[in-house]
Amino acid sequence: MTDEKRRAARITFKGLVHCEQVDVSRLSHNETMGRTLDISEGGILLEAQQHFPLLSQIDFGVALGDEIIDAKGKVIHLSQKEDGKIHMGIQFVEMSEPDKEKLREYCRKKQDGEEKSNQ
Repeated sequence: MTDEKRRAARITFKGLVHCEQVDVSRLSHNETMGRTLDISEGGILLEAQQHFPLLSQIDFGVALGDEIIDAKGKVIHLSQKEDGKIHMGIQFVEMSEPDKEKLREYCRKKQDGEEKSNQ
């Protein structure tokens, strides 16, 4: 996804994420832990040891300081780095309104802080 397509600014963010992929039939279940590299109101870039298939739906929780937001997302891009780690671009597809507000506020504060440090 190019920067022109992004509607929300990406914020550098290092945090732990627990992700689960459960198929519709509930017969298979995959999960992994990863760490975020950046976050926006639209999604996250996740670094992990294993990946979920492209376009798969996942459930995950992200710790934003003392707050945890729960979301459903879709894997929209994958890349493997030289060190063997996987980068997954995950687009948010479902999140409660209170969690959306927590994320919005977190991103706003972080963006304001980054802009001040660049001046």
